Amino acid sequence: MLPSLTVDTVVLAGTGAETSVLLIQRARDPFRHHFALPGGFVDPHEVPIQAALRELREETGLTLHESHLVPLTLRGAKGRDPRGWTVSQPYLAVLKDVLPIYAGDDAASAEWRTLSEIEELAFDHGSILCDAVGRFWPIFQKSPIQTIRPWSVPRKLTRMAIYGGTFNPWHAGHSACIELAATTHNGDLVVVPDRSPFKANDDDTCAWKHYRQCQQHAHELGAWTFPGFLGLEQPNPTCGWFPKLPPRHRSLVIGADSLASLPRWWHAAKLIKSIRHLYVVPREADMDATSNAQLWVHATSRRTQLHWLPHHPYEGLSSTALRQA
Repeated sequence: MLPSLTVDTVVLAGTGAETSVLLIQRARDPFRHHFALPGGFVDPHEVPIQAALRELREETGLTLHESHLVPLTLRGAKGRDPRGWTVSQPYLAVLKDVLPIYAGDDAASAEWRTLSEIEELAFDHGSILCDAVGRFWPIFQKSPIQTIRPWSVPRKLTRMAIYGGTFNPWHAGHSACIELAATTHNGDLVVVPDRSPFKANDDDTCAWKHYRQCQQHAHELGAWTFPGFLGLEQPNPTCGWFPKLPPRHRSLVIGADSLASLPRWWHAAKLIKSIRHLYVVPREADMDATSNAQLWVHATSRRTQLHWLPHHPYEGLSSTALRQA
């Protein structure tokens, strides 16, 4: 059995709080009446980028040129489309201003929605939108288009500290971690939701919805939230990307339970040698394993400064336990 080839297109317009994305409301199942990105199936022998332009024109009336489109990450995970096995090539297009549109083909409606208005999207289109917005974070990757700064993307970051995790669901312990880290770290805090290589990905929550929930909680505490890793289909071990950050941004916030397992992380020695400041928030964890990990950190990297943060009332909370409850 071979997969069907499809295309999807993220069209952004405007900048800052006015950044909007072009969406259609589906007229047919699956996800009838739900909002989705413009797109569809590639015809036999049709070039994918031409299919993306055709579907965009047929469903929204918007005519663009190939030069407007930048390819995003190819997608093909099991279950992404309830109709069967599909592989999609998504694209990103950026316009200066919103343009007139009209619904056509199998779209019940076509409309511009600001990024801050969108709650969730059909299929895995929330993941594609996370991937697209993440491309504009120059700290993590080079922006493919420099003409806009979308909503929720910082203009500049100073001495960034990363707080990574699944955050699914967000709980009071996560908020406590940010508040405690802010009392010690003199700079920006960035929440980085991702997929752990050590945990099953059994959640079908829209990635954009998950990002918005994290973003809202973090914003209340003065922190930023990076969406790009929620747009990936595969896990992304921290060591794969953290050492690539500029040295001034290599500070990491983790819980004591994560510290206990840190020596077993993928390429742990490489990771710890890249960290300038390691902020450890108290969590319920094996005391012997935590002590051994602390000794391992000091023996592996003399440059890494380890900071134990104060105790807090939510040390027993666990996203995994809350999901399974």
